[in-house]
Amino acid sequence: MALTPFQPYRPNGLSVKTSYLPKAAATDFKGGAPIITSSGLATEAGSDPALNTVMGVAQHNAALSGYGSTDCFMDRIDNGDMFEGSVDKSGTFGTGTTAASQRGTRYGIAKDATSGLWYVDLDDTTNVRVRVEELIDAAAVVQGRVGFTWIQQDNAL
Repeated sequence: MALTPFQPYRPNGLSVKTSYLPKAAATDFKGGAPIITSSGLATEAGSDPALNTVMGVAQHNAALSGYGSTDCFMDRIDNGDMFEGSVDKSGTFGTGTTAASQRGTRYGIAKDATSGLWYVDLDDTTNVRVRVEELIDAAAVVQGRVGFTWIQQDNAL
């Protein structure tokens, strides 16, 4: 299975709030990228973003010029909102599989250098940013999808 961009997960039809920020110049990123602010402008998070800095998840690709070059619409991160994304391993990319034991476990996030898509990094249990809440795909699916919540400063316990 291929990586799935981070996006809201609505198993019960609940909505996630949309927010807008002007995009920082000379930046581009894929839809599903975690978004932080720099001088009030939207930019893609780097590896291991600090707790409480991720504002949301980009709803679309952001370009250097033309369409998408000035705007960043994002799904805002609030406590309890669920997102979906793929799991994988940064140490041995392409081998991460879903497992029932991942439910309730906290992991870091990482970006695939080839596709530019982000994933839940099963190899990172130190710089935790998300908590897997449920499996969307069956167990043992390579790069399978999971439902997760974001860990922010106020729910990091």
